[in-house]
Amino acid sequence: MSLLRPGIERLGLDAHLIDPILASIEAYLDELELWNKRRDLVNASGEQLIVKHVLDSLAGVPFLSALPHETIVDVGSGAGFPGVPIALCLTDSAVSLVERSAKRAAFLRNVVLMLDLRDRVEVIERDLGQIDARYSIVTFRAFRGLAAFAPALFALAADRGTVVAYKGRRSVVERELAEIGELVAMTEVHPVSVPGLEEERTIVIIKPRVTG
Repeated sequence: MSLLRPGIERLGLDAHLIDPILASIEAYLDELELWNKRRDLVNASGEQLIVKHVLDSLAGVPFLSALPHETIVDVGSGAGFPGVPIALCLTDSAVSLVERSAKRAAFLRNVVLMLDLRDRVEVIERDLGQIDARYSIVTFRAFRGLAAFAPALFALAADRGTVVAYKGRRSVVERELAEIGELVAMTEVHPVSVPGLEEERTIVIIKPRVTG
């Protein structure tokens, strides 16, 4: 866990957040390491898990916190990235973790109980197209290209809602955005630096076009 505190500090999160979330993140990671041995939830461990998953997830928090974020849905939450770190930081948000895999959904429910997040975090074990609710922010990470999923993703955004995508290379992001141009009212592409990660990372903020 030696990378966790200095990594979080370098991300520019509000100083008052760091100590309260550290213990929760450490407990979360301990639980994930235990479950991972039996259920293969995420292909990373140790420092790689911290850098590629925890710090990468937290890198988006400053962008989410600057948007209306009363309700947030993390689509394809997997082992809880970025949804669980987001929920630990944005304590004024209700967060839904969407995961269709039964084994991953079971892990997420366990984490919600363990971290005492039941009052504002729910796990939804359904396919994307089966969700009727609408959210202030729709976020996702490690998703495939935007074109195949944009209509279903955008349908989850409330009026004036926002889609926040954790993506990789800017060149790929720009190509994907060009493919869905008719569905989009506004986009912002922000490069982010994840401590310890050499790969190019971007946060993409999308305002879906209102139709009908």
